[in-house]
Amino acid sequence: MQFSIFYGGSKSTKPEQKPITLSELIQLIKFDKSLKDQVKIAQSYKRSGNKEEYTKAKSKLPYITANGIFTERNNQGLIESSYNWIAAIDIDEQDQKKGWDINDTFQLICDSRITILAFRSPSNKGIKAFVKVPESAYQIEDHYEVYKGSIVPYLESQWDCKLDIRQGVLSQPLFLTHDSNLHYNSEYTELQIDYTVTSANLFQ
Repeated sequence: MQFSIFYGGSKSTKPEQKPITLSELIQLIKFDKSLKDQVKIAQSYKRSGNKEEYTKAKSKLPYITANGIFTERNNQGLIESSYNWIAAIDIDEQDQKKGWDINDTFQLICDSRITILAFRSPSNKGIKAFVKVPESAYQIEDHYEVYKGSIVPYLESQWDCKLDIRQGVLSQPLFLTHDSNLHYNSEYTELQIDYTVTSANLFQ
């Protein structure tokens, strides 16, 4: 499982020549001092309520393309043989119902056998996660439709929260953060659901 990594923030569209592995990603999130310092600055703006400066600081963070290795950041840039067969999850506090508790949802996700990785978002108010789907469960070009039509509705019902469907875009950036308490499950199982997408469940 490998990912393209982009330094220089959201304006960067060309990845580093060497992709990173899942193990290297975990080490980066848990221990990289430079990343930790960048995230601390962003979180200080978040705590002070300075949304504009927080957005600027977040946009300067490195990011990965969770779905595989890309020659550049667009859907056509995917090297298909590198497709990871994972569903990258993004849960934002602002999308949740009143009374939502991030700790409860995080625990639910960590307790799920299908979860590979889970960690807090750069704002510390949301959650990022990876879930494994069966290889060849659908055509790669149908990734986004399957994501929003099958994967998202199922996980929302299991975890009682709202997922950001934009994370299902094939080349969507996943901004990195520092989280020394990230969750990793080496014995994860694949998500066994119906991956057939119809027009009915695309627009629920």
